[in-house]
Amino acid sequence: MLAVGDPNIALTGIAWAGGHTNQPPASGKERLTWIGRNAEARELIVFSVSDAYADARARLGLD
Repeated sequence: MLAVGDPNIALTGIAWAGGHTNQPPASGKERLTWIGRNAEARELIVFSVSDAYADARARLGLD
């Protein structure tokens, strides 16, 4: 996610790592529920809007 800048790719990875062959729901309430029920997904979303994430991307010249 750091290099690509797209949390959707990381969320798909989290789903696959959890044994789910499908991607997380695309949008809406189902997606929010899925993220809320998966600790890793919640942490990823919180990190993706943090100053630490923005700083890491800037240091890599990806901002």
